[in-house]
Amino acid sequence: MHIDRIRKTENIIKTTPEASLSSVLGVLSSSHDAAFIFDNGEFIGVINPYHSLIKTSYPPKTKVKKALMTPPKLEISEGIDRAIRLMIESKIHYLPVFENRRFIGIISARRILLNIYNDKKFSLPLSEHIKKARQLITIKESDPLSIAISLFKDYKTSKLIVIGARGTIVGVLSHYDVINYLSSPKERLSFASRKGDKSSILDKPVKNFAKKNVLTLRPENTFNEAIDLILSKQIGSVIIAGSDKRPLDILTTKDIFTRYLDRPITMPLSINMQHVSQQSMKIIKSFSQIFGNMLGNRKDVKEVEMTIREKKQGGVFETITAITQKGKKKQVIREEGKNLSKVLKDIKKRSKSLISKD
Repeated sequence: MHIDRIRKTENIIKTTPEASLSSVLGVLSSSHDAAFIFDNGEFIGVINPYHSLIKTSYPPKTKVKKALMTPPKLEISEGIDRAIRLMIESKIHYLPVFENRRFIGIISARRILLNIYNDKKFSLPLSEHIKKARQLITIKESDPLSIAISLFKDYKTSKLIVIGARGTIVGVLSHYDVINYLSSPKERLSFASRKGDKSSILDKPVKNFAKKNVLTLRPENTFNEAIDLILSKQIGSVIIAGSDKRPLDILTTKDIFTRYLDRPITMPLSINMQHVSQQSMKIIKSFSQIFGNMLGNRKDVKEVEMTIREKKQGGVFETITAITQKGKKKQVIREEGKNLSKVLKDIKKRSKSLISKD
């Protein structure tokens, strides 16, 4: 199915490069949402909570033009499968759609869910998902918020299931809600003390911040029922619980998409950084997302291994990129220079040219 059939052209959240980050994040409700940035009618990027609050922490007063990111772009003729893949890789559930480089709308995860709802893969019970369950991360309602923040960071998860003294579900804590709360000192830190002491907030119990209205399903319920609940209640995930109300697993939109594609989503790119400064690391992380998306769209690319070495305290950057394509020998690209951004740009250009020739 082509994305043109489910493209959205109205009620798109838009803003300008000069708007403040806090004003834009105020109209977004989850870490996967996105606001689309236009400069004199031209699309230039998106603001996404995951990238601007969780992955990189920008101050609330930061202008949008400094915090925006360039998302993966879809052409009107492309299919749903590629849209799903890009949403999983970018962690953004709203992507721009183009026709001959002209912005013509967006595609959302919700519209995709509506159109894949009846796929035969989703007629099976949720117990099939539990069989493949990863470690379920929970937190006690009496634990301080500081423990929750550590769990979010250590396990790279976006939600924690909050349990009571008997191990039963009492709520859900979202990483986005916590970060968003802590990033608005004037309005919210007064909750901790008159002085706005952030450490006081971190000492408060998780139950003060968790959402109490938790929607659950049983293992015998189907994936179809889970999707219906996600769509009707406008949520991003559903908790699977036993008859004793103890949590068994969580089913996210990403899990549903992965099941639809019937294969795990992985980027073929791995980067080894040596003696790299914090500033250089930020540049590399931004590059890896864009470069990884480009490589992920090439079915013939099996693996790409990069080594980036910073020498002379940032005076010189040395890179080695090894590209392995299916049925072909490994090819190596070497780049060196004083400007890291330019070096990485040249690597991307040479890699694209090399892959296209083959």
